[in-house]
Amino acid sequence: MARHADFYSLGPLEKEVMEIIWSKGEGTTVREVLQEINSHKSVPYAYTTILTICQNLEKKGLLSSRREGKFNRYYPRISRETFHRERLSRFLGSFVKEHPDVAASLFAEAMDMSPEEAYELLKKFER
Repeated sequence: MARHADFYSLGPLEKEVMEIIWSKGEGTTVREVLQEINSHKSVPYAYTTILTICQNLEKKGLLSSRREGKFNRYYPRISRETFHRERLSRFLGSFVKEHPDVAASLFAEAMDMSPEEAYELLKKFER
């Protein structure tokens, strides 16, 4: 799976589309995503907007598609849990690199351990 630089950085609508597709547990069409999103919006999105979002998510490697008749059915290529775990790991790794003392101190306090122990544990998140 290709992982672009923005693989773990999603806009609000991309997040909403991914959550719908993850929640379906099966392949989903653009029309099905659109209906669910528009069911709770005062100003509905256009079909082409959601289509573009799905295509962008496919380019990012988060979705795959399969043609069924006239439409594509979109499938998640990564689970919700794996996606969020990786996002958190990347964020923590970046934060630990940029602010090691702060990260170790906060983590030590939260986990009731010494800053040295916390720092050693947090180094595992560095990439």
